[in-house]
Amino acid sequence: MLTKLEKRQCAINELVETEIRYLKSLSLLHSLLLEPLIPFIMENDPDTGKILEDMDKDLVGIISVSDFLLLELGICEAMSKDQIAQVKEGYEDPEQKVLHHDLFIRVAETTTIDKVILALQGLSPFFRKYTAYMDSHWALMDFFSKFVKNKSAAEYQKLQELEANPFLEHQNLQGMLIKPVQRIPRYSLVVAEMLKRTEENDPYHQPLTTLLASIDSVATDVNDKLNDMERRRELIDLARKLSGSHTEIFVPHRRLLKTGPCQKSNRRSKLQPRKLILFSDELWYTTETFVFKRRSPLIYMEIVEDQVNVADHGFTIRTPEKTFTLYFEDAIDCVDWRNSITAAINEVKRKSTLRYTPDMAATWIPDDRTSDCMGCGVTFTFFNRRHHCRVCGRIYCSKCTPHRIVISSLSAEPARTCRWCYSEHIGERSITPPVWKDRQEGTVTMDNPLRTISPPAIRNSQHL
Repeated sequence: MLTKLEKRQCAINELVETEIRYLKSLSLLHSLLLEPLIPFIMENDPDTGKILEDMDKDLVGIISVSDFLLLELGICEAMSKDQIAQVKEGYEDPEQKVLHHDLFIRVAETTTIDKVILALQGLSPFFRKYTAYMDSHWALMDFFSKFVKNKSAAEYQKLQELEANPFLEHQNLQGMLIKPVQRIPRYSLVVAEMLKRTEENDPYHQPLTTLLASIDSVATDVNDKLNDMERRRELIDLARKLSGSHTEIFVPHRRLLKTGPCQKSNRRSKLQPRKLILFSDELWYTTETFVFKRRSPLIYMEIVEDQVNVADHGFTIRTPEKTFTLYFEDAIDCVDWRNSITAAINEVKRKSTLRYTPDMAATWIPDDRTSDCMGCGVTFTFFNRRHHCRVCGRIYCSKCTPHRIVISSLSAEPARTCRWCYSEHIGERSITPPVWKDRQEGTVTMDNPLRTISPPAIRNSQHL
């Protein structure tokens, strides 16, 4: 069984060996991919070309940091300049790789803890170069999302040609670009492992503690940016799936919170399978094949529950433009989605300075809830069609919905309105509203809670 000091040396060995391979990967990225790709991108997309150029400059700075680290760790004492150049440039034949691997092990075994501490302490201020690199990397995510979808694009063809270089050993640009992003957290883990294997009374315990705190401060910034990049990547993956007419998915500060299947009830009580997409600022739903259908900002959204919907694993969402009901596979999924949407709504409203509260769209009563006009009681036929009042959501015949008013939250165009809602709209309250019983529930329907004005009480003629 290894002692603590032997385990600490194992951590040092890992640092040296991985740093050599890391430096080789960065050098190949710079010389075989970025250098020939940048002029090509500059001709077709100057803005993206400038981002790539800035990233390459940051990469060269990171290469110099890694170069200096290996110099301080003693690689030059074990390898000649030609051998080091071969490793960095990646132009090694199989025999050289075996020889160099043996040399790596020799360097690692002769590297002492004091060398590691001095080297990393001297370089810790320069690790900030990684944060600049991260900013460029984040900006390039849009670039990849554009041409990866279009495999006939000139940029895609050029990149495929460059990535076919045998010295890259099947590595691709995106995979190589992420390596600097992952390196600082790796330094932090290795130093933490060395500290764990060092007794408190060891003279190297305090220097390792200070070093770890210094690296952790940079690692925290890198991890925050890495999380942002991961969220950005999720948006890119979603953008590749989406089709149909929809607004720009890449909005500053937008995060993808949750996606999943559900069923949406239409006005005929028919359940339609949908994909639900919850962002930090909006709720979208699409078809099962990700054809965009609707988006609703969370800032003006409310969730309504009733006993019927809860029993069927569903809840109603109210927005100024539309009110709709969603159903889920089981109660757990339903509660999870309801809590997620509620939390997102509360977070948006907490950050917003808006105090305006618009009227919410009415819930349309499904067509199968009545066979008669809820106003005059006439029976609906093929010629006497159903019509929904856009204010109260109830079902009437054409004679009971002769009016049109502008409902600003829905559209600038006048919308169909029943006589009772229209009378309230113009301030006349002389019309006595009818009373209606729900044909399914057999109970008098209460006032519609989704309206800001008092709706008529209506009765189905079959129950009179």
